[in-house]
Amino acid sequence: MSLVPLPTATDAVRAPRWFSASRLGLARTCPFALALAESDDRPPSLPPHPKATFGTILHDLHEAAARGHFRSPSTFPAEARAFVAGRVEALDPAIPSPQAVYGAMAWRQRVAAVVAGAKAFVEDGRPQPPARGTNPQTRARGDIPTGPPPYATRGDGRWPEQWLASPRLRVRGKADLVERRGDRVTITDLKTGAASSSESAVSPSTALQLRAYGLIVAESLPAVQIDLVVSSTVARPVSFGPAERAAALETLASLDAALPTGQEVSVDVATPGPACRFCSRRHRCSAYRERAPSWWADGAPHPIPLDVWGHVEEVAAAASSTSLQLRDAAGRRVRIARLRSALVPDVRTGDAVGAFGLRGRGHRTEDGAYVAPVHYADLDADGQTAAWTLALYGDGG
Repeated sequence: MSLVPLPTATDAVRAPRWFSASRLGLARTCPFALALAESDDRPPSLPPHPKATFGTILHDLHEAAARGHFRSPSTFPAEARAFVAGRVEALDPAIPSPQAVYGAMAWRQRVAAVVAGAKAFVEDGRPQPPARGTNPQTRARGDIPTGPPPYATRGDGRWPEQWLASPRLRVRGKADLVERRGDRVTITDLKTGAASSSESAVSPSTALQLRAYGLIVAESLPAVQIDLVVSSTVARPVSFGPAERAAALETLASLDAALPTGQEVSVDVATPGPACRFCSRRHRCSAYRERAPSWWADGAPHPIPLDVWGHVEEVAAAASSTSLQLRDAAGRRVRIARLRSALVPDVRTGDAVGAFGLRGRGHRTEDGAYVAPVHYADLDADGQTAAWTLALYGDGG
């Protein structure tokens, strides 16, 4: 069988030197997920959803506006749409179009919302890129970003894509925008999702990320007022009072204790649950691999990843697609329909197969538990839309 073998399940991993601020929300839910994602020996991740790729393009537009790439507010909307279209056109042809992923109307609305939000930076007209040699740049994994922070040493200014790092807190990340005006520093995180004027729309993970940035800045400037903002088409504040600072510090302290620098961390700190659905390295986690089959059959109190592994009982090949019937690890008979034949050219009955990131429709039991489907699909009935996050392996246990 030509499928890549499923990586061996991991029972331990070496704790990272740094915590990424953008992953703190995941770590708070499952510390082992952070260790897998951040460790030097981290395994390859599962394929990202195409929405992540398009989100990066829209984020890059926001960043380009903040850096002063666009000079004229009057021509910005047309130039911004051309910027997005050019980036989409340059993508790998294997990536589906944003119209296929979102729908044509929803994609136009999403682009329009981001253009409207980014235009404020063009109209503001105060971009100040970091001076050469003073702002830490991307370095090899494990290196400490060094250099005096410009917001602490050069007075008023505006710095897009500013590295923030605290060896004491073991946290680092790249803030989308840091601004200083006198005794006030504003840290802004740019979001390209749906706009909202409600502070409650800021996710807990985003709020924790920004509060970590605030704690880092406070180390250099303990006396200044620090404002945290999430910006899309509107600016939404994130509270950063004494209670929020204390809670963020407590979270970081608990992570530091659970994941001591450079030490081996056991899978015992894993908490299989809601976070597994968003973990791109769950295929390597022995706790997830052990727990998931019980979710498939008995249900879970939370949405579960659409994964399955087991042994092939039947192979049905058609002109351009192949369907597999498996006996999965929970003992169920599961069908994966309309797989692109090129993905499984040599699969035979009796082979072990693992499939992660499938597309299917599950259901909830009368008591509200989420049960995994027994029917999945890769291609739609028209043969045009694939399960975009699908990863197939040749050893599903």
